Amino acid sequence: MTLLYLLDTNILSDLVKNPAGLVANRVRVVGEAAVCTSIIVAAELRYGCARKGSTALANKVEDLLRAIRVLPMDLPVDQEYGRIRAELETAGRSIAPTIF
Repeated sequence: MTLLYLLDTNILSDLVKNPAGLVANRVRVVGEAAVCTSIIVAAELRYGCARKGSTALANKVEDLLRAIRVLPMDLPVDQEYGRIRAELETAGRSIAPTIF
């Protein structure tokens, strides 16, 4: 089994802001082939760029997203998410703020 590190929005944002920082160093240690992100994170990063209206930032984000694997989200991921989140909340371990 190949070990993959799924990088979230905050980690990739740090990588964009600090290309020689701790996250970048860790990626070098594990190797670029061992890191990936999800299509949801890619969308969040692109949303942030659109809100800021910065072409320079958008270019950096696009360069980063071309350099790492972006994993799709396939069904039934939504059903699994709903089940897991409900189980965690029932156990008193919420993973996200309630918006409804």
